[in-house]
Amino acid sequence: MRQQGFGGSADTRTEDATSLQKALIEHQLSGVLPTDMSNLRLGRGFENAMPLEVVRGAMLIRINSLTRGHSAVRPVVLQALVDCLTNGVTPVVPLRGSISASGDLSPLSYIAAAITGHPDSKVHVVQDGVERILPAREALALYGLEPVGASLFLFLALALLEPR
Repeated sequence: MRQQGFGGSADTRTEDATSLQKALIEHQLSGVLPTDMSNLRLGRGFENAMPLEVVRGAMLIRINSLTRGHSAVRPVVLQALVDCLTNGVTPVVPLRGSISASGDLSPLSYIAAAITGHPDSKVHVVQDGVERILPAREALALYGLEPVGASLFLFLALALLEPR
């Protein structure tokens, strides 16, 4: 299936929808976060990230809007979001750095990157009572969760569609 481009490249076409979805997510991963998160803890260096409660709320709102059936999102995407919330896997989302007019594309892209296990995506978890920042793929594996494969409508459903 041919996939149409977006924005300034709307007149381009590709047969590789998976690569297009990954590229769209990566294009929006433009926020400002420390490059080394090994010593990052809440209250020390975490000031550049959105509060975890806000990110978890955004995930819940997106689940609610997607369950209404106005998008072509696969059930596995919804389940991945629910599983992350259930297991306390919360994407680290920059507080600043969105390049979109509405301000939600970049933050929602960090959520999409986390559930796909993107190598640049970090998440917050509590493991054995200790708060940790881990690469998303590692955290997903820790809880026995599979990364969601980038598909035709993943980015569109998670980041671009307006909640109804």
